[in-house]
Amino acid sequence: MNEIIYQKSYQEYKEELTQELQRTAEGFVRIGYLLKVARDTNVLAASGYKTVAEFAQAEYGIDKTQVSRFISINDKFSENGYSDRLQDQYKGFGYAKLTLMLQLPEAINEGLSPEYTKSEIQQIKDEVDEERKISDLEVMMENRKVPGGSLLKRVIEEIGKDDPELFVEMARVIRGEAPDDAMETMAPDGEKTYSVRVPAEGRIMLMLSENSCRMVNTRSGERTETTIEEITEEWEKLITDCDHPEKNWSEIYCQPFPKAEKAAVAPVQQKKPSKVQTKKPEKLKKTESEPVAAVEPVKPEMEQETAKNGTETEGNKPEIDQNETEPVENKPDQEEIMPAPVENTAKSEPVAAAGEKTEEKVEVVTGEIVENTERDTDPADEARINLRIGNIKDRMLQIDGALQAKRWVTAQLAAQDVVNEISEIIAINMAAGERHNDTEAEHE
Repeated sequence: MNEIIYQKSYQEYKEELTQELQRTAEGFVRIGYLLKVARDTNVLAASGYKTVAEFAQAEYGIDKTQVSRFISINDKFSENGYSDRLQDQYKGFGYAKLTLMLQLPEAINEGLSPEYTKSEIQQIKDEVDEERKISDLEVMMENRKVPGGSLLKRVIEEIGKDDPELFVEMARVIRGEAPDDAMETMAPDGEKTYSVRVPAEGRIMLMLSENSCRMVNTRSGERTETTIEEITEEWEKLITDCDHPEKNWSEIYCQPFPKAEKAAVAPVQQKKPSKVQTKKPEKLKKTESEPVAAVEPVKPEMEQETAKNGTETEGNKPEIDQNETEPVENKPDQEEIMPAPVENTAKSEPVAAAGEKTEEKVEVVTGEIVENTERDTDPADEARINLRIGNIKDRMLQIDGALQAKRWVTAQLAAQDVVNEISEIIAINMAAGERHNDTEAEHE
């Protein structure tokens, strides 16, 4: 590596770095560059600090993890990998987004734009992380049941299966009845990423934009360029009955076409569609017997016998007046069996107390379920969660110190790290829950 020449003194260097830390997040690449300068030159010789990590911690409250992150961002996103200038294609992303993008394949990063939100980039990262949990051997075993056709064909088949509504819309596009063309239908905002899992290939990202269309294998990072015309052609091959797309979808995927759900809010209140599309989770079906009030109480033997005979004898006829709906008051043996009248429940203090106890019990059971889920967590996931909890605690201490010292930028960066760590924990738990549900479904 060529020798790095840096002419400024330690005081000049420190003043320059201080100014960068006080600016907006757009200076993060330059911060990384200046930290690399301190690492690779003798600029700290007059400071008394032995390492750049020691210097950053003492002077700015930046720990070695953040130092490493700044340097990594500079390595990956600066011009030529060692510069104080951000590559043009990554301008406008901000520190939080680039921190997530550090862990994504370069081919995926090149397909992203600043218009993607942090949560959308987090979704992409979660999909990549899930694929990494699948071993190469498992992918090789999938070769036995791989259908024929090109990779693009299989990607479109998976997208059509995961998004039946898009299948129907593309049928309208092919018929020439849709107001939008294929690109506008698949990417209404001008860009969108579809994430599907293709057997024997792994998870594939189909990344669409006005300038390019590409498929990226999240396992290998391999990128395959395509065009919207080729994508449309595969849709035309897949949809064989454009006049009856719902029926066609059911025939292709061997399952009933899902019923459309009613909109929960007015159109003006609907959220902006996400630029990232993953497989939609299946919803649990509600049963009519779920509410307690819907369950018919068991009748006493005497009533069952009466119903069977059709009439009452003088021996078993209860001594009440002619109103059959009035509760029995003079039959002790029946009072032990029959439930209390519904109309008296609200007036009866003991029953109300029992109701309160029932709610309390439900809360306890819910808590136990969560606790059991934590105990059943995969050891690897548990280790990852514990690591992030430790990082969060460290960051909280760092935030407290930074606020007392009025180091606002340091506090902001540490707070952003806390948000990122919590997002990671949520993603790990969600993935574990999905695996748990899949396991239960297999047992059923």
